[in-house]
Amino acid sequence: MRSARAGDVGAYQAKPAIYSLVARFGDGLPALTVMIGIHVLDASNRTLLVANVVLAVGWLLASLLVVREQRRAVAAPASQVAA
Repeated sequence: MRSARAGDVGAYQAKPAIYSLVARFGDGLPALTVMIGIHVLDASNRTLLVANVVLAVGWLLASLLVVREQRRAVAAPASQVAA
């Protein structure tokens, strides 16, 4: 993976666009989950609560795994990362 340099304008212009897209998707996903649960699956409030708690726990576990791998990659010498 290539790192952005001071003269690399494209990387700096893409970052806000990517962040905005991911943030908007993250805002809309819970609304879509509830809409599908209510209108398509005819789920109760309790069912929606359980489903959203399960999704939240799943995202929390996934983020913990990403953080652990990032720390492992940063701590590893460059020769081990290339392998």
